[in-house]
Amino acid sequence: MKALGIRLIILLPLVWLITGCVGPKSQVLEPFTTDGCSLFPDDKILSCCTDHDIDYWQGGDALQRKQVDLRFRSCVLEISGSEALSELAYRGVRIGGNPYLPPSAGWGYGWAFGRGYKALSPGEWIQIKAEMTARLHEFELKCAAGDQRSCNIQTILARRPEFDQTQ
Repeated sequence: MKALGIRLIILLPLVWLITGCVGPKSQVLEPFTTDGCSLFPDDKILSCCTDHDIDYWQGGDALQRKQVDLRFRSCVLEISGSEALSELAYRGVRIGGNPYLPPSAGWGYGWAFGRGYKALSPGEWIQIKAEMTARLHEFELKCAAGDQRSCNIQTILARRPEFDQTQ
C-alpha cells in the first residue's frame, strides 16, 4: 500500500506536467458569436436572445447564470406578452445551456470547454471588454453598410453594462 502511495506522488505531478494542468492558466477568449435564438422560431424576441448570448459567451458562476436566465425569461415575457413562451424559453436555456454539455452555446461558450461555473478574473474581464469593443466596431461598420442584423446587434452591444464608464 505504501508503494502505491509513493507511485501516485511521483506519477501525479508527471501527469499534470504532461496535460498542462500545473498552475493557473490564462484562458483565451474566443470571438463573440451569436446564432440569434438558436432553434427558437420567434424573431420578435431576437434582442432578448442576443443579449442572453452575450452573457452566455462570457460565462461566470452558477448564480450569475441563474440571474441571466431569469432576465431572459422577463425579457421574453415583456416583448412577447406570453407567459407560456417565456417559460418555454426559460426552461430551454436552463436545460440546454448547461456548461458541462458538449459546447455549442452553453454557459461560458467563449472559453475552452470544461470551464464550468467559475467567476471571471480581472484579466478575463479585460479580454471580454476588448472583444466586445472590437465586435461593437465591427457591427457599426456593417450597420453603416446597410446590414440590419448588424445594426440590431450593435444596439444591443452598445447598451451593455460592460460599456458603462461609471463602473
